[in-house]
Amino acid sequence: MLGAGFALLALLSGLATDASAAPAARRYSGTIRAVDLGAGVVVVEELGRRGQPELHEVEVGPDTRIVSSRRLRPHEMRGVVAYGEIPVSPADLLVGDYVTIESREEAGRGVAIRIIIVELPERSAPAR
Repeated sequence: MLGAGFALLALLSGLATDASAAPAARRYSGTIRAVDLGAGVVVVEELGRRGQPELHEVEVGPDTRIVSSRRLRPHEMRGVVAYGEIPVSPADLLVGDYVTIESREEAGRGVAIRIIIVELPERSAPAR
């Protein structure tokens, strides 16, 4: 009976090691500085520590989910969801867009899992 307890403990510790070995997704937001659709690469500049810019280069593949997100107007909302997302293509990624990227490391390089293009609300002209 005692041997079964040790076997169970060994099994559980092995499972914990395997679960912790899975790389965590990384999330950051910033402005797109470069897009190379031919190479499948996007470069994003994020405001880093002490206000210093940090550049992140990620690969965009066929499994990368790309959406455009915007705040919904009150009459467009359904329930408590305040943002709407529309699937878009990599061709919709433009230099200057503000994005949030979820990525993971594969063989020492960043691979985008999901890219959210943040659509800013249209500003109305000031009243004269």
